Amino acid sequence: MISNYTPALSCIYSLLLINGLYNLSFILSKRVAKLLKNNDLLFISILNFFVITSFLALITFYFSLFFSINIKFIKFTSFLIIAFGIYKPVYLKKFLILFQKDDFKIKIIYLILFSYFLLSLSPITDPDSLDYHVTIPQYIISYGDEQFSNYWLTSQLSGICETLLIYGLSIGALNFSQILQFFSLLFIILLILNFNYKKYKVSREKVLYVCLCILTIPTLIFLVSTSKPQLFPVAFNFIAIILTFFYLQHQRKKINLIYFTLIIYILFITTQIKYSFFLSSGLITLFAIYELYKKKVLLEAIIISTLGFALII
Repeated sequence: MISNYTPALSCIYSLLLINGLYNLSFILSKRVAKLLKNNDLLFISILNFFVITSFLALITFYFSLFFSINIKFIKFTSFLIIAFGIYKPVYLKKFLILFQKDDFKIKIIYLILFSYFLLSLSPITDPDSLDYHVTIPQYIISYGDEQFSNYWLTSQLSGICETLLIYGLSIGALNFSQILQFFSLLFIILLILNFNYKKYKVSREKVLYVCLCILTIPTLIFLVSTSKPQLFPVAFNFIAIILTFFYLQHQRKKINLIYFTLIIYILFITTQIKYSFFLSSGLITLFAIYELYKKKVLLEAIIISTLGFALII
C-alpha cells in the first residue's frame, strides 16, 4: 500500500523526475560533447540521460546488496532531482523545433506520441508490475533489507531497474516507471528524426516512415502502460547501435576507445536489466570489436570487453 499516492501528484512528480534527470544531462552535455569532439548536443544530452539514470539505478542496486537503504536519503535525492526539473525545462525548446515542421506525417507522429503519453499516465494494471516490478521497490521502502518470503518466487526476477523505481515510489510517483518507458520511446523517435540522414543519402520521407512503423508496433501499447523495464534498455541498446556504426569512425584512437567503453557500459546495463538482452548485446559487442579491429586497436577492445564481461559474471 502506497500511503502517499495521489494520481495527480504521481504524474507531476514523475514528469519532474524525468525532467530533472534530463536537465542534469543537458548541463553536462557541452562538457561531454567537447570530450567526444561531437557537436550533436541533442544526441549527447540523451546519451547522458540514459547513462546518469542507469548509473543511479546501478549504484542503488549494488549498495542495497550490502547495506540497508536509507529511505530518507532516497527521498532527499528524489526531491533534489525534482528541483532540477523545476529549474528549467530545457528540452522543450529543442523538441518544439520538430513540432514546427509543416508536415502531415510529423503531425501524425506526434499525435501518436501524445496518445502514448496519455497512456503512460494510466494506473498500473498488468500482473507482472503488480506482482514484482512495483511491489519489490515498495517492499524495500516498507521493510528495509528484510528478506523476501520463500514463497514469493517472482521476487528473484528483479533487476537494477526495480531499484530505480524506489526513487519514484518513495515520494508517491507511482507513474515514474511508465513515464520513463514513454520518454525512452520518445528519445528513440527524436534520435531518428534528428539524425543526419542526408549524409547517407536517405530521404526524409523514408525516415518519417521508419518512425511511423516503429510507433505502430502493437506491443508498445502494452509496454508504455506497464512498469516492465523493456523500452528503457531497448532505447539504450539503440544508442549503442548508433555509437557502433556511426561514431566508432573517429580518427583519434582515444575518442574511439571512449566510445567503445560507453558501448560496453550500455550493454552491461541492459543485460543487468533483462537477461533477454544478452543476444542483442552480444551481437552489438562483436560489431563494435570489429570496428575497432579495422582501426587496429583490437587489443584494447578485448581488454575492455573482458572487464565488462567479468562484471556481468
